[in-house]
Amino acid sequence: MEQNLWRAFETAAMRAPEKLALHFPAERVTFSDLHLLARRAHAFLAAKGLKCGDVLTLQTPKCVEVYALMLGALRMGAIYAHIDPKNPEPRTAKMLSRLEPQLLVSVCDGAANAFGHVERMQPGAMFRDAWPDAASDAPADVTHSHPAYVMFTSGSTGEPKGAVMPQYGVLSLMRWADELLGGAAARTFSAVNPTHFDNSVFDFYCGLVNGATLAPVDVGHETNPRQWVETLRASRASMIFAVPTFFLLLDDMGLLTPENLPDARVFMFGGEGFPLERLRRFEAAFRGRARFVNVYGPTETSCICSSIEITPAELADCKGPFASIGRMHRDFSHAVLDEDLREVPLGEKGELWIGGPCVGLGYMRNPDETARRFVQDPRQNAYRSVMYRTGDLVSQDTDGRLWFAGRADNQVKVSGHRIELEEIDRTAQGAPGVRRAVTALVRSPYGDRLCLAFAGDGELDEAGMTRFCRDALPPYMQPQTIMRLDDIPLNANGKADRLAVRALFEQGGAAQPGAPDAATVAAPTPPQSAIEWERALAAIFTRVLSTPHLPPEDNFFDRGGTSMLLRQAHAAIQRELYAEVQVIDLFSRPNLRSLAAHLHAAASSASEKRHGAGPSSHASRQAEALRALAAARQNGRAGS
Repeated sequence: MEQNLWRAFETAAMRAPEKLALHFPAERVTFSDLHLLARRAHAFLAAKGLKCGDVLTLQTPKCVEVYALMLGALRMGAIYAHIDPKNPEPRTAKMLSRLEPQLLVSVCDGAANAFGHVERMQPGAMFRDAWPDAASDAPADVTHSHPAYVMFTSGSTGEPKGAVMPQYGVLSLMRWADELLGGAAARTFSAVNPTHFDNSVFDFYCGLVNGATLAPVDVGHETNPRQWVETLRASRASMIFAVPTFFLLLDDMGLLTPENLPDARVFMFGGEGFPLERLRRFEAAFRGRARFVNVYGPTETSCICSSIEITPAELADCKGPFASIGRMHRDFSHAVLDEDLREVPLGEKGELWIGGPCVGLGYMRNPDETARRFVQDPRQNAYRSVMYRTGDLVSQDTDGRLWFAGRADNQVKVSGHRIELEEIDRTAQGAPGVRRAVTALVRSPYGDRLCLAFAGDGELDEAGMTRFCRDALPPYMQPQTIMRLDDIPLNANGKADRLAVRALFEQGGAAQPGAPDAATVAAPTPPQSAIEWERALAAIFTRVLSTPHLPPEDNFFDRGGTSMLLRQAHAAIQRELYAEVQVIDLFSRPNLRSLAAHLHAAASSASEKRHGAGPSSHASRQAEALRALAAARQNGRAGS
């Protein structure tokens, strides 16, 4: 194992200097060029006052300069941290107060840093052309225990937590990946995970720093999944790692096929459960062409701490809704403990505790949360042995496989993002006149959704709370459904009853995004004109986005829409409007007016064909069946 992460990258660059390091759609960078650029980034950072142990904060999209700055920080022993450029300013301010960075490099207008210098960045050659010549300083002589980066997660106290991760944990992760793949440098790695998201640690280190070509795909800025696949195919990506939601979306669009990804040889997924039936279909489609690996690991355990290869035999052995999260890797210790901090028997459920040299160093400038999560092994009182309490409930079988069984607290996963419901609660309680707010995750066939109930003395209504949350929370944490109550239900201890709030939403206390209401089912006739299509789509889009109004020219994604929410809208359009529409149509026409015109034209064309001599299509017959079903339901209600 190399001494530190910079040495690992330098070794890879010296071994194959002319090999492609970064494969962007419009730019290619060799390892030799990136090595020189990283040394220039070191000189740039030093000129801005950074030194070993200082913090560099990056608020940028994926670009050549950002990868060079990360490497330059590693070379000088600085610690880097990524912040989503789409974060609301209040949340960014909380992160910066924890980091106290010496330098903030940002693409955001009005970026502020009370602790150091702000460098406004416009991605492109002009920014890096202004950097000094390559640093003459020797690389910092940092050890395995030196921090490499800070990765933020949601916090139960209402503020994000910045996990400080040691270099050893990442070096261990790189070694595991190299052994798993039989030589990581021979692969081209995808980089579809956002840089502020924990899964990106695998992309950067196990791919690029290990000597592999990296193919960045910025899904936060390029919203069309077809373009994502085109980028992966053009780069000949053979190692693709993402959350299951990413693969499910590609599958929904008919893009997850060997023809579209001909070079894929390993699919890796983690961060949330992969629905078992969809996983079986995915594996069967690529059987004999690609391997499948399910991974698990909290941010605080250097991205990944357990894994398992998904085979037909492994799928046949699954007893729950998801596959096993695998066996713990060799540089980790673990225990499954009950509420009394005693080990549970094999097969029984308990909280997973993880120890070893790959566990994080705590939370940045957050001693209370550090003390709560990074604690002494309760089975050991002879010497110091710190373990991380994951809060994940698991069971372990006789083969050493771990099976996820839920959470011991109010943490949830949405599209792979770890979210503490209390952070949303506390943010919403900061709205004017709000006494109490409670968030619940509601699962349904239309997709998981965050639902917020609030009670207050002011005049704030659901629409006002929606606007408040949009200004205070990142897109993946914003509630999709909001309901105002006279009072929040309490449990026997006088605390807010989250289960009762969830039941209110499950029982129809508020409309489900993408789900039909009674009025919709009662009127199964599709729209007849372009303006009717526009109004019908507006009803669906505003419901999915939890917004009172959506101008017909506004882009769905600019109003807080995500790929998951667009899937909900697509399902609702098919179900409620009986429209023959593809998900790709919504991506390519993300505003009401253009989509309405497209659907009206398609419906008119289909109507002409139905009235012709030819037989109706399968899709038309299906639409007619749906209309008949809706009419039957309405008749049933009328007679009851």
